[in-house]
Amino acid sequence: MYNRLCHSSFLLLLSYTFPLLTHANENQIQLLRQEIQLLKHQLEHLTNKLALIEQAQQLNQPHQIVKNTASSNTTPEVSVKRNDTIIPTGSLAFNYAWRDSGSAHEHDDRRKGTGSSRIILGAKGEISDIDFNVAYAFYNYQDTIVRAIVGYDFDEVWRGEIGVIETPFGILPYADNNWWWGVHYYAGLEWDFDLGAKLTYTNAPWNAQIAFIKTEEWGNSSKAERYTYDLLSDSSGTFGTQANEESNRLHARVGYTFSHGTSSKTEVGVSGLVGQLYNTVSNDNGDHWAVALHTDTYIDEWNIRFEGIRYEYHPKNPEGVTNETVLFGGYADKYFIPSEANIWVFNVSRTFNIDWHKLKSITCYNDYSVMTGGNSVEDSHIDTLGCSFGIGPIFTYVDLIFGKNAQYFDSNDNRGFGGDGERNWETYFNNTLDTFTQP
Repeated sequence: MYNRLCHSSFLLLLSYTFPLLTHANENQIQLLRQEIQLLKHQLEHLTNKLALIEQAQQLNQPHQIVKNTASSNTTPEVSVKRNDTIIPTGSLAFNYAWRDSGSAHEHDDRRKGTGSSRIILGAKGEISDIDFNVAYAFYNYQDTIVRAIVGYDFDEVWRGEIGVIETPFGILPYADNNWWWGVHYYAGLEWDFDLGAKLTYTNAPWNAQIAFIKTEEWGNSSKAERYTYDLLSDSSGTFGTQANEESNRLHARVGYTFSHGTSSKTEVGVSGLVGQLYNTVSNDNGDHWAVALHTDTYIDEWNIRFEGIRYEYHPKNPEGVTNETVLFGGYADKYFIPSEANIWVFNVSRTFNIDWHKLKSITCYNDYSVMTGGNSVEDSHIDTLGCSFGIGPIFTYVDLIFGKNAQYFDSNDNRGFGGDGERNWETYFNNTLDTFTQP
């Protein structure tokens, strides 16, 4: 068809112009040239249109949409249906720890090596444009929900989530590189999952999140078997009358990322939260709040993270119960922290990209955090020097941890971070093997 059109057009053009050329003057020749040029443009337009029609016929798809333009490289738009997906996820971890107690507790077993294991089973995927991510963890001393997130992308910048979600506060998803975490983690201000809803705005260089948290993940503040640390209540009498529950908490976080150099960037952010503390004995509501300033900088293979946090709890305890400490817990354990304190975090790491058999990367780090201005005589410190090794789907953490006046460091009397006397430094060696089928 294309060849027939070109041949006919040529004959038409020749029959029109040949008789005139024999008797034409200069003006007539110029007019003929203009008419020839016009015919050429018309021919090109018809040729492009014919090519588009033949292309659509070859595709033979009834839902095809072909746009008619003057451009010769016009391509059809094809509608594609997104497939629903469900992907099983999981991880398996083995942990071995050895600590050299520097405390006066001569007869405890903390000088011995201890081991633990963990299995996380879950699933993630998408059904009808609604995505989900759920996981449940099994330890040799507890089992607990990890997360249960249902999410929806409204458009390219707005996203909503509901369920047991990660609360937006501080450096995300977490500031620490090591397996043991830092002081802020044990105060519930890092990698915390609670029951609520979250709205996220992502439009580079800005990221903003706001969340409403109704309660901690279980809806049961007396349950210490949990994946992340929260304010807890206790009726056993071991900790006195502890009857406070967190509720109706509002989070807000804003971050701005700017580049400096071809392979360097920094996120500067501010976070805040405010919520209620309901006391089931006094039947009265107190309050609590926290604010943080944080930076997360990448310079080539280096990563430098800084965070400054201030938190305060104002419980309405019954008479005779101190307001200077509040009860926290997780991983089947409970302990005290000061009701008001400052927390400072300074973490440095360097990643070495390696391609040697299955070994892909090594990240070495020093993570330091300290709690100051609390109700303890001594400040609380956790400093971790270590490396993580990425071997295929397996990550191995080798950490040497130094701690003082912190939970699990000279604190078998349940004083936690709220100690009232001299504490000693302790050394803790930790080795963890963590493997996963999907992140």
